[in-house]
Amino acid sequence: MNFSGISNLTGLNKGALAAQIAAVESAMKVKFPSAYKDLLSYSDGVLLDNGLSLYQLQDLAERNETYEVKDYCDGYLLIGDDSGGKGFLIKLENDDPSVFESGLGDLDPSDFSSIAVNLQEWISRGLRA
Repeated sequence: MNFSGISNLTGLNKGALAAQIAAVESAMKVKFPSAYKDLLSYSDGVLLDNGLSLYQLQDLAERNETYEVKDYCDGYLLIGDDSGGKGFLIKLENDDPSVFESGLGDLDPSDFSSIAVNLQEWISRGLRA
């Protein structure tokens, strides 16, 4: 995966280890897409000046439980938010998943807005919608 679109951003964290990623997958009973694992290995969470936050592994399960992602939009994973009520979700069905945006109060997939055809595209745009 090419991270040049975000490599100059401030707010990136140190990458996660494969064992840490596997432990969270196991605890959440989900298989992360390989592109998302690559992102976590590059930076375990992001907090940009504009308020965009990609969750660290240690917060991922709690955020998905809090927003009841499995109940309202099974097959998706909430990976971050904009610090203003919108969440960023990926679809768990392929290795380089589509990225969606949704109000966190209404996680109905029929209301999701597509912001990137895949995670690589979103990263290439510097995590901009």
